[in-house]
Amino acid sequence: MTVTAPQNMSFINAFYALYDDASYKKENGIVRAALSEEAYNTAFGLTTKKVIELFLQNIKCNFYISRSASIDLRLGFGNFPQIDASLYDKTYGEGAAERALDYYNHTSSSCRLDAYDMIQWSSLLDLAKQREAEQTSKV
Repeated sequence: MTVTAPQNMSFINAFYALYDDASYKKENGIVRAALSEEAYNTAFGLTTKKVIELFLQNIKCNFYISRSASIDLRLGFGNFPQIDASLYDKTYGEGAAERALDYYNHTSSSCRLDAYDMIQWSSLLDLAKQREAEQTSKV
């Protein structure tokens, strides 16, 4: 199933919404529920920079993210804001991705991982091209 990230939601926040939903459903759900979002992100080290690096590591596979920090995700971000969530939904239940995105969309934009949704998809693509050019020039 393909889902669409809510209008103006950054790819970082779309990723985080799905990651958070999946991690909550994993065994550590009880621990996750007991921590504030800030404490959880600090404890598990999730930052915008780390999300960007994760995406950049997956350029060659069209930004397909299979796992992050031992959390099964299996998400295709290659056509963002369209997200291929068919395997995610197969793992976490039909419509899970759409519900997670909708839920996180109600979080105040100032409290999101990417506050105010400032980091746009086009910026990631520009950075990916720059990295690719750097790697090509080294060869």
